[in-house]
Amino acid sequence: MKKYLLIAFCIFAVAVFFHFAGETNAQTESVLKREQLYRFNNLGVAFMEQYKHEDAIREFKQALAADSSFAPARINLAMAFFFLNDSKTAIEEARAAIKVAPESLQAHYILGAALRNEKSYDEAIAEFKKVLASDPGDPATNIQIGQILSQKQQYADAVGAFRIALDAEPFNATAAYSLAQALIRSGNAAEGQKMLAKFQQLRSTGYATTLGNVYGEKGRYAEATVSTGAEPDLVQPAQKLAFIDATSSSGINTKTAPRSLNFMLGRKIAKADFNEQMKNQLISAFGSRISLADFNNDSRQDLIMTGVDAGGKPFLKLYQNNEGGKFADVTENSRIAAGGFISGAICGDFDNDEKTDVAVFGYRNFALWKNNGDGSFSDMTAKSGLPVSYVQWAMSAAWFDSDHDGDLDLYLGNFAELGQWPVAGESALFPDDFSGQPNRHFRNNGNGSFTEITEQSGLGGGNNKTTSVVATDFNNQRDIDLLVVNYNAPAQLFSNQRDGSFKDVATLAGLTQSFKALSVAVGDLNKDSFVDLYFPQASLKDALFLSNGRGGFSRKDMTDDSSSLLAQMTDFDNDGLLDVVLLSGDTIRLRRGLGGELATPAAVSSVFKAAETGALSSADINGDGGIDLMTIASDGSPAVFQSEGFGKNFARLSLAGKTSNRSAIGVKAELRSGSLRQKIETYSSSPAPASAGIQFGLGYRTGVDSLQLYWPAGILQSELSIKANASNSIDELDRKGTSCPLLYTWNGSEYSFVTDFLGGSAIGSLTGPGTWNYPDTNEYIRVTGDQLKERNGLLSIRMNNQLEEVIFFDQVRLLAVDHPADTEIYPNERLMPGPPYPDFKIFTTKSSRPPVAATDDKGNDILPLIKDIDRKYPEDFEKLQFKGYAKEHAITLDPGKIGPGKIGKPDRILLLMTAWIDYADSTSNLSASQAGEKLVLPYVQVVNARGEWETVVPQMGFPAGLPKTMTVDLTGKFLCNDHRIRIVTGMRIYWDQILVDTFSEGAPIKVTTLDPISADLHWRGFPREYSPDGRMPLIYDYRIIEPAAPWKAHQGSYTRFGDVRELLLATDDMYVITRNGDEMQVDFNARRLPVLPSGWKRTYLVFADGFGKDMDINSARPETIGELPFHGMSSYPWSKSDQYPMTKRHLEYIEKYNTRIVGEPLQASWRGVK
Repeated sequence: MKKYLLIAFCIFAVAVFFHFAGETNAQTESVLKREQLYRFNNLGVAFMEQYKHEDAIREFKQALAADSSFAPARINLAMAFFFLNDSKTAIEEARAAIKVAPESLQAHYILGAALRNEKSYDEAIAEFKKVLASDPGDPATNIQIGQILSQKQQYADAVGAFRIALDAEPFNATAAYSLAQALIRSGNAAEGQKMLAKFQQLRSTGYATTLGNVYGEKGRYAEATVSTGAEPDLVQPAQKLAFIDATSSSGINTKTAPRSLNFMLGRKIAKADFNEQMKNQLISAFGSRISLADFNNDSRQDLIMTGVDAGGKPFLKLYQNNEGGKFADVTENSRIAAGGFISGAICGDFDNDEKTDVAVFGYRNFALWKNNGDGSFSDMTAKSGLPVSYVQWAMSAAWFDSDHDGDLDLYLGNFAELGQWPVAGESALFPDDFSGQPNRHFRNNGNGSFTEITEQSGLGGGNNKTTSVVATDFNNQRDIDLLVVNYNAPAQLFSNQRDGSFKDVATLAGLTQSFKALSVAVGDLNKDSFVDLYFPQASLKDALFLSNGRGGFSRKDMTDDSSSLLAQMTDFDNDGLLDVVLLSGDTIRLRRGLGGELATPAAVSSVFKAAETGALSSADINGDGGIDLMTIASDGSPAVFQSEGFGKNFARLSLAGKTSNRSAIGVKAELRSGSLRQKIETYSSSPAPASAGIQFGLGYRTGVDSLQLYWPAGILQSELSIKANASNSIDELDRKGTSCPLLYTWNGSEYSFVTDFLGGSAIGSLTGPGTWNYPDTNEYIRVTGDQLKERNGLLSIRMNNQLEEVIFFDQVRLLAVDHPADTEIYPNERLMPGPPYPDFKIFTTKSSRPPVAATDDKGNDILPLIKDIDRKYPEDFEKLQFKGYAKEHAITLDPGKIGPGKIGKPDRILLLMTAWIDYADSTSNLSASQAGEKLVLPYVQVVNARGEWETVVPQMGFPAGLPKTMTVDLTGKFLCNDHRIRIVTGMRIYWDQILVDTFSEGAPIKVTTLDPISADLHWRGFPREYSPDGRMPLIYDYRIIEPAAPWKAHQGSYTRFGDVRELLLATDDMYVITRNGDEMQVDFNARRLPVLPSGWKRTYLVFADGFGKDMDINSARPETIGELPFHGMSSYPWSKSDQYPMTKRHLEYIEKYNTRIVGEPLQASWRGVK
């Protein structure tokens, strides 16, 4: 299923009819009609993604009623009828679609699939072959043909089709199984059995994809299409370029002494002339740059200009943007100094103090400048551990969060080695004959220091001459990758392996050519949500590489032979299509984007002459919504070209990270406005690959329907109130994406929230570099008799998967515990950091009471806060910057008098501790470990005979998630008559109530265990999250269901909806596998319970066993359901000896139940239309 779920939903949250300026009435009417057609179409697609095909058909028909030749709706209508199981109508509509769009592979595919359903096999194959003529490797189409051929017993030909499908998609279980069967039936039993084993292994891992029968499971050509704004009828006519030279009014008066890069590149140098003066000439030619960033948090782009003056002395100037594009020189107050020859500067908040810092780099020159917040900067190079004496020639650099731990790491790309003469001869070409230098990668430790990790990360890159580096998620796998551009050598594309290392996949991605490029422009030109690349080449034809939508690139021929020094992507005319701005020859030129095509470049001025330097910047400098341009003129003075506007609208963003790096570097922002979809990423690189800041062009559309932000920390955030023609400030949501499944019970009048559960069942949680947790797979959840009431002879509970995780439910039971009415019962539950986990036990309590005194380690009286369950708790402890971490702190309890008990044994002392916890997660554990912090788990101390605190319970355990009561048995733990108790931890635990129970006599109880009488899995949505008192934690209102929530889902095979009772009867590794928004209703036969004796009451324990896996980017296997966990595995991720059980029963279970496919790892759980 496509990645448009969130976007498609949001388009229609508000019905927008667009008004357009600057057109005639006829043009306006035409544009409105066009937008309305796409609106009907996009709404229909949103309904299809909810499996509401009748509603989808209604919307597609409305579009076709207005324009019967509107191809997107015509194709999608055929698709909707097909998935409504009306194959005959689907055939009619597909043929009608082919008439208006004969080249549509979707129309031919749907026609073939519908004909197959009607048993018109030869006609179906003919249609499928038309798809293969354009896309011969498409897995779904080859599987369709292979299955038809198998039905016709043409097994040899079927084997060939299945092999093509499996080669194209090696994890396709349908292709593997179908190939195995065809091989066996063709007489090749030996190979067939091997392929069957491969199929079984694929299904056990959970990575497998299958070809299903519902929307989203039938292949890429059975997915409906929404508009992007790049459709030919949506691309707006070009307008005359309208830029004015605003240099004189800009206030920028620094001049550099420019040297032509074109002259230096390929220059022949005599060995006799290779002295310091010559080196300075070479180095200084690369030093003229302009960098833009907001240093004072006023949402305006300030400026750093570097170069050499007329005397050859390097300089750095800092200019503050004082509104309207008027700059003031603040260099003196900033205290930033050049320190040597500079290649450039990159800006980012390395210490997450919400102030933009600066890293300056160049020839044997590097410095880190910390922003003090008062306009001045301090040199932190030495203190940070970064190299004070840099020995290479750093030509490029980037800030990026390479390990996704919430802070910015540093990458420096090094250029030519000038320390020695490069060749044996008397002359050499520069830089071609000079050797390169390895690049360097420094990890931010989160405490103000850096550690070089080049060797560990694999980002050295060899002895290339690197000219540009850009951090970007090129394959949309939720992690930051790195593109490294090398002079006269192939680029390197380093894919993030999420274990601290990177792998060069440039060849696999199709980047095999050498470029003489000094920069690269990056952005989504063709609107497939993947970045495209534009390589400018000073002496060769520029090169455009478009993504193929699968993490690869192919070169796109351009009609002209233009060559350029520098390039950036920007939407200079605000029409919603990215363009390319070039420093080309002796001027700035613009290539207008046409949606995968680029127009011939046009100069911004017929009289302006630019210096051939490394200076090119673009951004809305004066705040009027137009993209302005900056470079260096031929006389060395700065040149500022302000856009006069193109009569189009825009939306600007100002982002601030909270869990992610505060500079919001690495954010992916995707905006929807009517027929337009546009995606922009944020960077901090020099040379810059795109405009500074985040600005979306809207064209003539005056409203924004939705904005989706994907933050480096993994948070998916939706905003529905973005203003057009304004700057919108947005903070990253500080929320948890994972918790546990939620329990709701029928209380006699409604289902109401109880708590979360299975908090210890998480798998793949990183506890430190290379170490993972081991799950506690079962839990007993206490439910009072008031919370669970009989209804029509049933006791009914509902289990909802609410957040960004996959839950594997293995067994569910209900224990009814009958006991005297003056007692209470509690299970022996608490979350431990690892095995052994607490044994099952039921504590009977009576007359439990608060301690007589309670203080925190600051001496504050906290007894009023822990006496009652009232959502008020001690929280006067210092929180560390890492989620879930706190500075070590303690509470001290005086339990009061404890009697001697019977026969000289002391009274039992049991603590009933009700609390909730703000968990640490994989990313915060990684960040903390880099900073040298350790998570201090709760431990218990008592006073010994010397009056000292002594640890008696080194691992006390802690509450698992949302408020619930844990038990801590301290019987026999006291060392003297001083019974004070000290609980120490470095976790964020919020104690709501602590009671002391000394009931030692025991009481009779009767336990009746019930298995489910029925269990149904279905889509529910998302009970509203709220706070009843403005305090944390948030709880849930089951009465109010949100049809959508901004969560992603793991890729893989989930349990199909319907009856799942048999999967919950035993702990057998046959799970109900659920995604967010799923709900399971489990009912128990209340009539099997005994009659309560007089004076007794009933408390319930819900038993659940299973596993949970989150999507924290630093967790194990965070994108997919697999590897499937199982009881008895030695670790997760699996060790080499681990293997999910593949008995006949388990294979039958997988085939019968796990048929609901989610094929898009970034798919959000938007399932409704408001």
